[in-house]
Amino acid sequence: MCRVCKWENWLKKLANETIILCFSTLGPVQFIEEAQAAAIRANASALIFAASPTRQLAEEVDMIPSVRVDILHGTRIRNYLARSPT
Repeated sequence: MCRVCKWENWLKKLANETIILCFSTLGPVQFIEEAQAAAIRANASALIFAASPTRQLAEEVDMIPSVRVDILHGTRIRNYLARSPT
């Protein structure tokens, strides 16, 4: 699991063929566009963006294949990935 999620935090570690999981409530990332830009910069394949279900998301064209999930499902995905061998 990569911890990019914000353009400025990218440590020049590529995430080739990786799906990045970002939370809108953890850390400085509040907008999916920021997370998408960081995922593109890291050369990720796709993005899973976890946000509050009450959070309004603008109708935009995704810059990278993205799926939006609520915080509960994002946490379940994160916990599953933490238990899974790499």
